Amino acid sequence: KYAPASASVDLRRARQFLKAAVRRRLIATNPFADVPCGPQLNDERIVYVPAEVIEKVIAICPDEDWRLIFALPRFGGVRFPSEVEDLKWSDIDWENNRFTVHEKKLEHHPGRGRRVVPIFQALRPHLERAYRERAPGAVYVVPRARHGSNLSTHAKRLVVKAGVEPWPKLFTNLRGSCSDDLERRGIAEKAI
Repeated sequence: KYAPASASVDLRRARQFLKAAVRRRLIATNPFADVPCGPQLNDERIVYVPAEVIEKVIAICPDEDWRLIFALPRFGGVRFPSEVEDLKWSDIDWENNRFTVHEKKLEHHPGRGRRVVPIFQALRPHLERAYRERAPGAVYVVPRARHGSNLSTHAKRLVVKAGVEPWPKLFTNLRGSCSDDLERRGIAEKAI
């Protein structure tokens, strides 16, 4: 019933869980230790989202929060929601054309937990407009992302409203599309 990538993820989790049980001497051996895992990527779910498509979606968004929810992953390579929800206006360095991203996903690794990202040309107008229209005393760039609710369902509705067929892994593919564009332009991948 599972795609090979999903089965591989489950198998890796089982191996990790049982490895911890062996270390704690709860079981003698890990029955999954030598079971090979397949690929974790499903190429059928990887989609390049052109900038023109995302601009079409951004054009019908009801407010700046929604515009940035699409623009930050696509034009800034930022993970949504984990990195967008903690992004503060104080993290944006307008003079040096960059911003600091707090990487929740990697903060438990020594020397990780934040990275500096250039404000790419396609992202800057979206950030500037949101900055001009922010509420007085606003701390967070995208307050809506902090509510802890799943925004993917509404995001898909906005994509459909823009006349675009929704793609799988909505935000992951936006970030990947940004990375693809940077590679084509010869900009270092480590920027994101």
